[in-house]
Amino acid sequence: MTGLYRTLRANILDLERAFERGTLARRLEDPGLSRVLGPDLFAVYADLAGGRPPQDPVRRQQAVLTLLRQLCDEVFSVETWGEVRGPLRVGADPMDTVLDHGDPIPQRLDQVAARRFWGLGFVHEADVDATDSLARRSVRRGVVRFARDLRDVGRILRNPPQGVGIRIPSHEDRRFEQLMLDILVEDELCAHAARLIEDFCQKTDLRIRYPDLDRERGARVQIKSTANPAIHEERLAGIRRRETLVILTPLTLAQFVDEQVRAAPSERVLPPTDLRAFWDQLGEEPVELVELAYAIRAVLFRAIRSEFVDARGPMAAVPAALRHVIRVFVRERAFQSSSALRIYERSRAERRGTSPDETRQIG
Repeated sequence: MTGLYRTLRANILDLERAFERGTLARRLEDPGLSRVLGPDLFAVYADLAGGRPPQDPVRRQQAVLTLLRQLCDEVFSVETWGEVRGPLRVGADPMDTVLDHGDPIPQRLDQVAARRFWGLGFVHEADVDATDSLARRSVRRGVVRFARDLRDVGRILRNPPQGVGIRIPSHEDRRFEQLMLDILVEDELCAHAARLIEDFCQKTDLRIRYPDLDRERGARVQIKSTANPAIHEERLAGIRRRETLVILTPLTLAQFVDEQVRAAPSERVLPPTDLRAFWDQLGEEPVELVELAYAIRAVLFRAIRSEFVDARGPMAAVPAALRHVIRVFVRERAFQSSSALRIYERSRAERRGTSPDETRQIG
């Protein structure tokens, strides 16, 4: 696998040099290149071949190198191996996965591929072809995201905001976000990482969909790991129409739990049994809201730093009751934020004298 990454990296850097020199079209004539890159990544460079060389080659080179490091960390750097038992199943059907001869843990194929982020890879216990298939799926998933991010880098650099650099989150920076994504898709594949350009321009880390949510591309989710109220506000201050996003942080989770405790029984979305399980698994019941936020944050970061206890990676170290609270919170806020978006669109339509459908945003 490391050999595959080195080959891929060398070809990408060679293509970047050709792009700077204006010789990209000729370089793409290599008949074996599309097989090395894959169709998505080859298409990115094919689209660049007919245009001008990069306007800011230094910034582009820095961005490409960061994306390559990210690809290596999240796909090719496997430190722990688990097993898949039984036939590979595509779609929503789970398979048994095992780590260190522990209990079998059912996981979907998309979840198995996503564990590569944490340096956790899987082999099939008795089928070499299935092992190869698992590896190819994980690599394809990472390369497709790399191609998508590389395309977005080009779009951003064509019209860069004044005085603003392209900050691509490192693997370390993205661990909290990935843990939240793992938790949200534990029971169903309802969320995915947002595009780099959405993160850069719209402060969107994830997109989440539910069958009855009035949002074609899914609700926007912004994730922060802070529990400090002052820092929390400072980091969210630049987000316009914040009410149209789901803000997922330890502080907003603590506020949600506090709201549920104080709400009348008929207004709660978390029944008393869920709240009792939450407090029992948290290990304490802080008096102050900020203390609760820090307690939630501590649990989540302990999980990120923990050794793997089963094939789910760090998510397994987050208490089940807290994982449930996170999913309920995000679902509630997804519907609330979508309603707020539609209210904003109607208001804007009234000001412009147009119909709401004409000003409707995918959001």
